[in-house]
Amino acid sequence: MRRSGRYCLYNTLRVVNVVVNIFGMIIIIYSLWLLKKWFDGVSNLPSPSNLPRPWFINVCLGVGIAVCLSTLSGHMVANCISKSILGVQIIRYIDDNHKGFRSFLLFHIVVCRLIGIVVLVAQVFPLFL
Repeated sequence: MRRSGRYCLYNTLRVVNVVVNIFGMIIIIYSLWLLKKWFDGVSNLPSPSNLPRPWFINVCLGVGIAVCLSTLSGHMVANCISKSILGVQIIRYIDDNHKGFRSFLLFHIVVCRLIGIVVLVAQVFPLFL
């Protein structure tokens, strides 16, 4: 029973890693498409040098690259360590450092929400002007 739980955890981590990596690639592709549309639209304008840089598109591209790199490193670690050791390490870490692990997750959730809110406010703000 305990061994099947470890294998289930291992396979679940791999599936979640692949799904997150796919979403990271989708973010990168969407950002590159937006950059192409931006430069196509800017090329038709008479003086494109006065326009601001598309920083929000670059932020999305950077987030996509960071997500892909982090999931790729997680995938490499998961494949280098055997299935049972990975499950035991994660369970031991969570059990020993429960409060620290929880605060770590909550901190990163808050930071990601703040980044999303800042990007959305920056995109919606010109509409109000």
